[in-house]
Amino acid sequence: MYEIGVVQASVLQAYFGMFGGSPRLFQQAEVTRAALVTSCRRMRLLDRAMSVVEHVKRQGGTAEELERAVKMDHRRNRLGWAIFVSAERLLAY
Repeated sequence: MYEIGVVQASVLQAYFGMFGGSPRLFQQAEVTRAALVTSCRRMRLLDRAMSVVEHVKRQGGTAEELERAVKMDHRRNRLGWAIFVSAERLLAY
């Protein structure tokens, strides 16, 4: 459940449910929102202490590995903020 691709799909599903128009889809979006917030917390997506870059630096990785780690950190951070924003939008809606 905590694979990044699955969580990204859930974010899209929540947005679709929010703007779908039917009460059933909106209810499904609420359930998805709760699952997304739980996923964000358990994956520690907004936690700077869980950095792949720091791990690679400690291991003495190459420049290519460091570049890949930076991309992974940015991807995780963007996903965390997408979850945060979608949860806030659903609560405001």
